[in-house]
Amino acid sequence: MNKTKCTILIGVSGSGKSTVINNKFKDEYVCSTDKYVENFAKERELNYSDAFDKIQEDNLFKDFTRLFYIDIETCIKNDVNFVIDRTNLTIGSRKALINTLNEFAEKYDKEIKINGLFFDIPKNVVKERLENRFKETGKSIPEDVIDNQFKVFEKPTSEEFEHLSKVDEEASKEGKRRR
Repeated sequence: MNKTKCTILIGVSGSGKSTVINNKFKDEYVCSTDKYVENFAKERELNYSDAFDKIQEDNLFKDFTRLFYIDIETCIKNDVNFVIDRTNLTIGSRKALINTLNEFAEKYDKEIKINGLFFDIPKNVVKERLENRFKETGKSIPEDVIDNQFKVFEKPTSEEFEHLSKVDEEASKEGKRRR
């Protein structure tokens, strides 16, 4: 039996996760709540930040999270390799996610290989990238949110994953991963 491969990205907002996806995971399905936020924004002709605020105001994020998990379940059910593009900052959140992945695999009598890809990017670099992103796209993430992400971030360990790789500052600019 082939194993479906899942790569869980781990890093604060602005650390380069989407850049690496666009350069290294072109053939894998991307499971992300962000794509639902972006679609919501596009459909309503809003920028990302305004759309995110509207989603929070209307309590819609739970719906996007449900769709995110449906995407994951569908990938596992159909043996589609996929990448999870979320921050996944804490050991507890990663453990809950990995448990869900394993439950879906068991439900469909599938095998899954769960890898981690950890983005180790300095705070000043992340903040600079987010400023540039805002200028280019209008997508902003408040500074206090980034500060809190760095505060709660727990570095992943090899015990959590079948394989754990690290992306540093240079590699994230180029969309590469380091072993």
